[in-house]
Amino acid sequence: MKIYKGILDALMIKSVYVISNENIYMCIPLDIHDTNWTVSCDSEYITGKIQLKVNFNGSFIFFNAIIEKKDQETVSAFLYEIQIEEAEKKADNQKAVFFMILSEIEEDYKEYNRRKEERFEIGLDEQRIKAINFKDAEHKLIINKKQLPCVINNISYSGAKITTEEENFEVNKRIGLCLSFINPIDQIFLIGTIQNCFLKTINGKNIVSVLSLELEQPPYEYNKRLQLFIKKISEDKK
Repeated sequence: MKIYKGILDALMIKSVYVISNENIYMCIPLDIHDTNWTVSCDSEYITGKIQLKVNFNGSFIFFNAIIEKKDQETVSAFLYEIQIEEAEKKADNQKAVFFMILSEIEEDYKEYNRRKEERFEIGLDEQRIKAINFKDAEHKLIINKKQLPCVINNISYSGAKITTEEENFEVNKRIGLCLSFINPIDQIFLIGTIQNCFLKTINGKNIVSVLSLELEQPPYEYNKRLQLFIKKISEDKK
């Protein structure tokens, strides 16, 4: 599972360190799969048995592990593979809770990848708007220092199709998308790239633009909202 800030926040990880021969090195998790971690570290020479120090939910936990340097093409960072001892997963309640949360998020991540191209219609459908917990049908598109109202036609883990005002949108242009939610109240900001744009006439006179967006690494909270929405509409079909 590739790691970014949203995943670290969901895991309640604030910082990670490697302790080797009484020296402490800060590191950045890049990929995590259960007890196998790939990290970037600020030292070139670390090997053998270590302790992995993780700031989890406001307190530190220490895992016994083995570290090995990975082959790499650049020297801008030093990459390591860390294997946490299997027994550490149940060494105490705190560690068991940590790995339980990690397992749940990894399962979520697999689902996001499996269904990332699947689109789900929303538009002005009041039931769908309620199911996803949008505040209302209108959201904000941010481009060229302007905010434009927009409607989410359909949505996925990797993209969205939206309808908005104005007519001139450049393909491959990066834009911001601000989605407003309730239950709980929240605003989620997405970055996307315009893949396609076409004009549509409404009521024979008003021209709107329909944009297809590819999302750039959506935050975990967005993916979780979408996951719950998919589950809700799937249950409603039964």
